[in-house]
Amino acid sequence: MISTRIIREVAEAHGLTPSDIIGRERTRPYSRARHEAMWRLYQVRLVDGRRRYSFPMLGRIFGRDHTVCLHGVRRHEARMGVEA
Repeated sequence: MISTRIIREVAEAHGLTPSDIIGRERTRPYSRARHEAMWRLYQVRLVDGRRRYSFPMLGRIFGRDHTVCLHGVRRHEARMGVEA
């Protein structure tokens, strides 16, 4: 599944485990990695151009409310300097 692969890749890049990414820890290294994983999943597109994962879907994957995922994606974009 795409979501588990991306979460695993982000976790490895940050020296964490996939459980750390999905977990409840809120310190900076965990939240930044989690935001990156949310952003990367949000960028996945279907063949017809639609997004593969909506914010409610991301919320279910990460065990959070969809607004938390929206915030995480926006924070990651701000850190990267990406105009949304």
